[in-house]
Amino acid sequence: MSNLLLDIVTYLTTEGLVTGDGVDAFRDFTPEEPNAVVSVHEYKGSPPPLFETISTRMVQVAVRDVSSTAARNKALDLYNALHSPDTYLDLTASRWALIQPMNTPTKIRVDKQSRVFYGFNLSITTQHD
Repeated sequence: MSNLLLDIVTYLTTEGLVTGDGVDAFRDFTPEEPNAVVSVHEYKGSPPPLFETISTRMVQVAVRDVSSTAARNKALDLYNALHSPDTYLDLTASRWALIQPMNTPTKIRVDKQSRVFYGFNLSITTQHD
């Protein structure tokens, strides 16, 4: 069975928004290099309803870049690509998802190397992994 975070990175790669998993997009990890990265992190979601094969999961998408404008613009591009109001999105051939943003992209922080982080949170209803 597929991994939700990998499926998100695969979708973003297919859409031409990232180069690929482990290149400029990372799952549950943000490396020190390169400077410009996208990272997706899963955190506590909701328990699945009884007798259902779906669940709601929470994901944060974060963008880091040396340019605040570049980080913000990339975060907005990712937000627009993943936002699927009132319709299911096919992340891969085997993964559907109803994605509802919890917030629009906002500045998260600036690290010690003056790289800026922008991010947003998603509520994703999809099948179990």
